[in-house]
Amino acid sequence: MTLEPNPSEWGIKLDGYCPEPLTFVEVWARIGKAKSAQRHKVMNDCTKLLLAEKKAGKPAKKILAVLCDEAIQFLRSNTWQQQFAQEFGIEIVAVEVP
Repeated sequence: MTLEPNPSEWGIKLDGYCPEPLTFVEVWARIGKAKSAQRHKVMNDCTKLLLAEKKAGKPAKKILAVLCDEAIQFLRSNTWQQQFAQEFGIEIVAVEVP
Protein backbone atom coordinates (compact mmCIF):
# COMPACT_ATOMS: atom_id res chain seq x y z
CA MET A 1 0.00 0.00 0.00
CA THR A 2 1.33 3.44 -0.94
CA LEU A 3 0.04 6.41 1.00
CA GLU A 4 -0.85 9.59 -0.90
CA PRO A 5 -1.82 13.17 0.01
CA ASN A 6 -5.35 13.58 1.34
CA PRO A 7 -8.16 14.60 -1.00
CA SER A 8 -8.22 18.35 -0.30
CA GLU A 9 -11.91 18.73 -1.11
CA TRP A 10 -12.83 16.86 2.09
CA GLY A 11 -11.31 19.45 4.40
CA ILE A 12 -9.84 16.66 6.56
CA LYS A 13 -6.12 16.27 7.14
CA LEU A 14 -5.24 12.64 7.78
CA ASP A 15 -1.81 11.21 8.53
CA GLY A 16 -2.22 8.65 5.76
CA TYR A 17 -4.51 7.94 2.82
CA CYS A 18 -4.55 5.28 0.12
CA PRO A 19 -7.24 5.31 -2.61
CA GLU A 20 -6.97 1.59 -3.48
CA PRO A 21 -7.84 -0.19 -1.33
CA LEU A 22 -9.52 2.80 0.29
CA THR A 23 -7.65 3.26 3.57
CA PHE A 24 -7.43 6.08 6.10
CA VAL A 25 -4.69 6.24 8.73
CA GLU A 26 -4.10 8.32 11.84
CA VAL A 27 -0.81 7.94 13.74
CA TRP A 28 -0.25 8.48 17.45
CA ALA A 29 3.36 8.72 18.62
CA ARG A 30 2.85 8.56 22.41
CA ILE A 31 5.42 6.48 24.30
CA GLY A 32 4.26 5.15 27.67
CA LYS A 33 0.89 5.10 29.41
CA ALA A 34 -1.68 7.58 28.07
CA LYS A 35 -2.96 10.41 30.22
CA SER A 36 -6.59 11.55 30.18
CA ALA A 37 -6.18 14.40 27.66
CA GLN A 38 -4.17 12.12 25.39
CA ARG A 39 -6.99 9.59 25.40
CA HIS A 40 -9.29 12.37 24.17
CA LYS A 41 -6.87 13.10 21.32
CA VAL A 42 -6.96 9.44 20.26
CA MET A 43 -10.74 9.42 20.27
CA ASN A 44 -10.75 12.62 18.17
CA ASP A 45 -8.51 10.79 15.69
CA CYS A 46 -10.95 7.86 15.62
CA THR A 47 -13.81 10.26 14.94
CA LYS A 48 -11.81 11.86 12.12
CA LEU A 49 -11.38 8.43 10.52
CA LEU A 50 -15.16 7.95 10.60
CA LEU A 51 -15.75 11.38 9.06
CA ALA A 52 -13.31 10.61 6.25
CA GLU A 53 -15.16 7.37 5.52
CA LYS A 54 -18.48 9.24 5.47
CA LYS A 55 -17.07 11.90 3.09
CA ALA A 56 -15.70 9.16 0.81
CA GLY A 57 -19.20 7.73 0.54
CA LYS A 58 -18.09 4.11 0.73
CA PRO A 59 -16.60 1.70 3.26
CA ALA A 60 -12.92 2.14 4.01
CA LYS A 61 -10.26 0.48 6.10
CA LYS A 62 -9.64 2.71 9.12
CA ILE A 63 -6.32 2.36 10.95
CA LEU A 64 -5.05 3.97 14.14
CA ALA A 65 -1.30 3.32 14.09
CA VAL A 66 0.56 3.71 17.37
CA LEU A 67 4.22 3.51 18.29
CA CYS A 68 3.79 2.08 21.78
CA ASP A 69 1.39 -0.70 22.74
CA GLU A 70 1.44 0.47 26.37
CA ALA A 71 -0.02 3.84 25.30
CA ILE A 72 -3.17 2.22 23.97
CA GLN A 73 -3.95 -0.25 26.73
CA PHE A 74 -7.22 1.65 27.26
CA LEU A 75 -8.17 0.53 23.73
CA ARG A 76 -7.30 -3.08 24.49
CA SER A 77 -9.35 -3.44 27.69
CA ASN A 78 -13.12 -3.43 28.14
CA THR A 79 -13.68 0.33 27.96
CA TRP A 80 -16.15 2.43 25.99
CA GLN A 81 -13.21 3.58 23.85
CA GLN A 82 -12.37 -0.03 22.96
CA GLN A 83 -16.02 -0.72 22.19
CA PHE A 84 -16.17 2.40 19.98
CA ALA A 85 -13.15 1.32 17.93
CA GLN A 86 -14.49 -2.21 17.59
CA GLU A 87 -18.06 -1.18 16.69
CA PHE A 88 -16.89 1.18 13.95
CA GLY A 89 -14.21 -1.12 12.52
CA ILE A 90 -11.19 0.93 13.51
CA GLU A 91 -8.11 -1.27 13.43
CA ILE A 92 -5.52 -0.55 16.14
CA VAL A 93 -2.01 -1.34 14.93
CA ALA A 94 1.16 -1.10 17.02
CA VAL A 95 4.05 -0.20 14.71
CA GLU A 96 7.66 -0.92 15.63
CA VAL A 97 10.11 1.87 14.91
CA PRO A 98 13.77 0.91 14.61
